[in-house]
Amino acid sequence: MRITNSIQLFISLLLSSLLLVACGGSKPAGEGGGVGVGGGTPQTQDTTTPAKFGYGSGSNFESGKINVGIGSDTLSAGGTVSLTVNVVNSANTLVTSPVNITFNSPCYAAGEAIFKVNGVETNKTVSENGEATVTYQANGCVGTDNILATTTIKGVSANASGSVTIAPDTVQALQALSVTPSLISLKGTGGQETAAVKFKVTGISGAPVKGIDVNFSLNSTVGGLALTSASAVTDAKGEVTAIVQAGTIPTNVNVTATAKGSAVSTQSNELVVSTGIPDQNSFSLAHEILNPSAWNVDGTEVAMTVRLADAFNNLVPDNTSVYFTTNGGAITASCKTVNGVCVVKWRSQDPRPAGGKVMIRATTEGNESFIDSNGNGYFDVGVDIFKTFNTGGNCDLNVPLSSAVSTDSARKPCDDLVEAYLDKNQSEKRDADEEFVDYNGNSVFDIENGIYNGVLCKTEGVGCTKTGITIRDDLMIVMSSIHPGVDLDGRLQGQLSNVTLTLGETKTMDIILQDVNGNSMPFGTKITLNTAGTSNVALSHSLSTTGVVSRTDATVVTITMKASETAPAKGTFFINVEAPGLTTTTAGTVIN
Repeated sequence: MRITNSIQLFISLLLSSLLLVACGGSKPAGEGGGVGVGGGTPQTQDTTTPAKFGYGSGSNFESGKINVGIGSDTLSAGGTVSLTVNVVNSANTLVTSPVNITFNSPCYAAGEAIFKVNGVETNKTVSENGEATVTYQANGCVGTDNILATTTIKGVSANASGSVTIAPDTVQALQALSVTPSLISLKGTGGQETAAVKFKVTGISGAPVKGIDVNFSLNSTVGGLALTSASAVTDAKGEVTAIVQAGTIPTNVNVTATAKGSAVSTQSNELVVSTGIPDQNSFSLAHEILNPSAWNVDGTEVAMTVRLADAFNNLVPDNTSVYFTTNGGAITASCKTVNGVCVVKWRSQDPRPAGGKVMIRATTEGNESFIDSNGNGYFDVGVDIFKTFNTGGNCDLNVPLSSAVSTDSARKPCDDLVEAYLDKNQSEKRDADEEFVDYNGNSVFDIENGIYNGVLCKTEGVGCTKTGITIRDDLMIVMSSIHPGVDLDGRLQGQLSNVTLTLGETKTMDIILQDVNGNSMPFGTKITLNTAGTSNVALSHSLSTTGVVSRTDATVVTITMKASETAPAKGTFFINVEAPGLTTTTAGTVIN
């Protein structure tokens, strides 16, 4: 019995000792997590303060290292690989606090590599529970790329490094990127005479390939068209540029690029070689509407559109400036072309010319026009046709007539232009109070000089000069009033006071729909007929349901009246003229 009790006591003491050790009771006070013999307090490890930067944790931590997902293997061209770094405390335990980390490399700086975080292109990330991973993608980089990751620990910069070796790519495609500008001037005409034609070489991965020799050729060398270099080497973006020098003949040309040592080639978009300078017969000014509601209203706007082309009817270069002036209302001073077109706004306001007629003129610097009979692209005296005077109706006058007319009423120039002026009174000749564009700056209004003026002059001084001229177009709009023109009795022009209709008879009445100045009523003005006060008669009118069209002069509207076959027509009807913002009513009577 005593033996059994001794065994039980031994077992109890042994279990108590094991439990004390497990709880840390055997450690000196201040070193463990439990209560020691000396009465110490519990202590925990700091897992929030970064101390080291590298890869791994615990005994496997390597300071200053980036882990490359493929190790020392070679990355394929355009391939991707993961890069991982860790942030640990002094005991090499991963820290839980987030840390900002930035990745860089020579290829990344050159645009030949891409860093991504969760699919988004960026070289900056934040650690999560002590770890950060980015994806590295080769994008034209070849050979060894040394990667550096940086962060800040306790106010001091810390670095980790690694490297990736990328295999060279194989040329897969050549892409035509751009032609800048798409139109260049003929050699010797004073404009831009060269164009940069850019291509891009990509590999199997779709990434750009640098260091590739690319050969260039032209599909035409007419007129001396040439390349400044027959080849070039792709840059870090896989791009290469051919420079085309204009010749002396207008033409279209393409550049063919071929990657050296391969069958990969492509052709550029078309490059136009022309004057790049507008000429008179390719200058066009168009209106949105000719009869805005403007006589009684400020702020009505009308779009004015200019279209320009050169002597070969090629579109002029973008940003060609066109200038505007007017004698009524206000207009935007200038615009710059895009694809040969630009638009400005005319706006109704004072001044309002007497009679409501407004002239708008557009001008720019350009060339006179001629017919290139021998097709060499230049004006040759005695060969090409340059119409100077119209003496027998065998010559089409330039538009506008008012800006191309001589002071000699018997001799009207055609291709030969006077200085441009604003024909305020539409008289087709310049009066002393009409402003002109003094192109040569001599303070005198100069008429035609009898020779061709333009950059296509082949031999200057022999019947032509390379000096340009102000080319122009103009048009008239009217500031239409919302008040219709009426006679002394208050009726519309042509409106009868009484109309006699017998049984079954049909009569018509033509009324002149015009404003108080004798011009067109505003665009969209409509007519309605009120026949509530009549009986036994049907009335209709000829004006479209959309109203008055774009025009400057009056509109003739036919009113048709048909009497009943069985009962006498009688009563008073009313004509409503519905202009924008105002309806004017006039009355007429039908009697039997």
